[in-house]
Amino acid sequence: MNGEISDIEPGAAYAIVAEDVRKGFDGQQVLRGINLTVETGRTVVIVGASGSGKTVLVSMFVGLTAPDSGTILVFGEDVTRFSTEAEWNMLRMRIGFVFQGSALYDSMTVGENVAFPLRHHTNLSAPELEERVMEKLRLVGLEDAVDKLPSQISGGMQKRAGLARALALDPDLVIYDEPTAGLDPLRAESVSRHIRELQTTLGNTAVVVTHDMTCAFTVGDHIAFLDDGVIAEEGNVEELAHSSDPRVRRLIKSAECLLGGESQ
Repeated sequence: MNGEISDIEPGAAYAIVAEDVRKGFDGQQVLRGINLTVETGRTVVIVGASGSGKTVLVSMFVGLTAPDSGTILVFGEDVTRFSTEAEWNMLRMRIGFVFQGSALYDSMTVGENVAFPLRHHTNLSAPELEERVMEKLRLVGLEDAVDKLPSQISGGMQKRAGLARALALDPDLVIYDEPTAGLDPLRAESVSRHIRELQTTLGNTAVVVTHDMTCAFTVGDHIAFLDDGVIAEEGNVEELAHSSDPRVRRLIKSAECLLGGESQ
């Protein structure tokens, strides 16, 4: 799935196409020419060491960061040509973003957090809004936490609450930034499996940024390894699992059980 926009077949269904994307900060080049395509309905995982530029890349898909050069198409729109916030806001209605730290509002209950985007972007009646909130909480197994504050639930539950909020507007694309960061292995596995189950159930497109290879092999249809500012290697789970690249091997060392084909 690594290719140039000119190589994309006419009519091909891609949620994201990035070509020769470059970005630097304070004279240091972080992204040196990223080429990446994300097929509609698939989960693409971008893996790499901390500080490799994974989050910088996906933040460009929602307009939080602008590339220095290159082209990015999101649902066929060249976002590098956007000049107004209104253009971005229209596109963002189709994208759910799950932040690394969940980014829940501490003073709001779990239910109120999920309702927040619905109150601001829809005209749902109070019963309809409540029904939508409970629908999303059921998807992530948190219906019993609707009236709890974020401080009253575990870190893994907070991650799932953030996911429910990202799904509130029924997005076509969901972006996950380090969804298992800061969680113990059992909670991390639970969150990873929820992401995979939701993608299977809803059929939407997902981009997952992580350095957790267990998460990557659990949720990914396609995995792209970001190193030294470029996509150094990519392929499906089996291909990456048997990579001979020592950099990839170091990253997947912690996921040997999955590489051996065992299911847990």
